[in-house]
Amino acid sequence: MHLLSMKPILSDDEYQELEFLSERFRKGVRRRLQRYLTLKSWFSSNYVTDWWEEFVYMRQRSPIMINSNYYGFDSLNEHPTKNQAARAANLTYISLQFRRMVHRQEVSPFSISPRTKVPCCTMQYERLFNTCRVPGEKVDRLLHWDDAKHVAVYLI
Repeated sequence: MHLLSMKPILSDDEYQELEFLSERFRKGVRRRLQRYLTLKSWFSSNYVTDWWEEFVYMRQRSPIMINSNYYGFDSLNEHPTKNQAARAANLTYISLQFRRMVHRQEVSPFSISPRTKVPCCTMQYERLFNTCRVPGEKVDRLLHWDDAKHVAVYLI
């Protein structure tokens, strides 16, 4: 499927090289890597989460809040008011309602495709709140508090 999806966008020479590399991968390290992933799955709840967090979130230097996929609270096209303070207050209120639902474990997993009914992991919901990314030299780290009871407001 990978080769089929790449064929329309590669030249004949590039496609032949991709075929060669794919076959070399299939006959070479593929089995060993699959064994490593299977072994890793025995010792973690999700065998890709730690790698995903490190390479997608902790090593990048761009702001997570505006470049991530789960901060879409205020992305509706229609707003009941143009007053920024009122919109901020409404956003804060709705966010805290959602935070309470997360804390009480009342949020149901959503599905990527309603037809397949495969639920998405809701583990990350907890990190929407009370979490801070602390810069490191090469890799950042997350700090998370269970007892935070304040809201930070950043005015521009």
